[in-house]
Amino acid sequence: MRKLWPRSLFGLNLLLLLGLALVVMVCSVAAYIQMQRPRVIELGSLVAGQVNTLDSVLSQIAPANRENVIQHINQADQIVVHDQLPPGKRHIPRAPLIQLFVDTIHQELKPNIDYRWLGDTDARLWVNLNIAGQRSWVSLPVSQVPQPHRLLTRGLLLLIIIASVAVLLAFVLQRRLNRPLQQIAAAVHKLELGGRPEKLPEYTTTELALLSHQFNAMVESLDAMESNRAIMLAGISHDIRTPLTKLRLGLEMSNLQGNKELYRYLRQIDTIIDQFLEYGRSGNSEPEFTGDLNVLIQQLAAEFEGRDIMFALVLNPLPETAFQPVAMQRVLRNLMENAVKYAGGSELVITSYCQQHQLYIEVADRGPGISQDKISLMLRPFERGEAARTGVDGTGLGLAIAEALMRRQGGSLQLLPRAGGGLTAQVILPLRNTAQISRD
Repeated sequence: MRKLWPRSLFGLNLLLLLGLALVVMVCSVAAYIQMQRPRVIELGSLVAGQVNTLDSVLSQIAPANRENVIQHINQADQIVVHDQLPPGKRHIPRAPLIQLFVDTIHQELKPNIDYRWLGDTDARLWVNLNIAGQRSWVSLPVSQVPQPHRLLTRGLLLLIIIASVAVLLAFVLQRRLNRPLQQIAAAVHKLELGGRPEKLPEYTTTELALLSHQFNAMVESLDAMESNRAIMLAGISHDIRTPLTKLRLGLEMSNLQGNKELYRYLRQIDTIIDQFLEYGRSGNSEPEFTGDLNVLIQQLAAEFEGRDIMFALVLNPLPETAFQPVAMQRVLRNLMENAVKYAGGSELVITSYCQQHQLYIEVADRGPGISQDKISLMLRPFERGEAARTGVDGTGLGLAIAEALMRRQGGSLQLLPRAGGGLTAQVILPLRNTAQISRD
């Protein structure tokens, strides 16, 4: 039953209107039948009275004039005297009004007059009358009785008209609802990707107006929270950097310049502050342009090569697509730094390819890897997984930053176990161009 139930608003509106139209038509037919009942009873009484009178008059005709009277009646082309029995058996009408008409005739005809109603379409009543002392079957036209085929035809025509109007109304209502719903869905999608959607208009419909008001209030609240977060991170970083700079200066002026362990701690704190700031800026907007991601990969690989860190590149031809260059550079650099940090220089590979209108960039290493149940947690801020127990420094923000930047561009970041050991960070970006961006 649920499979047959429409899922779209258009289907629900159409079903509602068609159901309402069907109820209206059924009620109209029932009201029409009730209104016609007195008229049909009156017509049946009139026809029965005329038949009784006709039977009495024709019974008084002299036998010698019988044939002349029958010929005269048949020439009138209204009442027809037949010299054979009525075709078929007595028909019991199913139409309620015709059944009421026949029942009225049955009650008011003389007991010695037999009758037949031969179908609902010919509209003729057959009666057995006494003509000059002999019984003959006579058919009478009864055109004023509501005919079922006419009612059916009119009912079907009315149903078609009402159904057409219902479809048109459902289409108009759905179109009127679709525009604000599409605007709301686009705004929610943009917000999901980390962007800042435009303010929704105040719709005339009460429910949509309330929804747009609540959505705009939520966006303003999120903007305020984002602004407060950026101010807080900047303030914390500034407050920590100031004494850190003084501490570094004090170390350089003292006799502790040879203590590499202290300097390593200072560099670690500096790195943590940078990552805090980078995570705080991961929601900022950046214009997109169309280009080849393989060029960016080669540039980053050359930078690491200058540090004597070699990445094997398996770059398949990629179509140009729209992306945020600074954000994508930060994503790939974070993934490459992660691979170097946890795997050293062992089998670092970057692979790129295009499949089903999506670009894939994979950064693979032979590090300790991550257990399957921990992979989903690694994209959360401050999660460091099993590798944290190996003594590797880090804040647990690198993958969270990369995932947030990819989501803002409509893409995604996945962590997969590498065959033979290690980890593969897979970046997925849908194919788009600047024309599509401007339309979005």
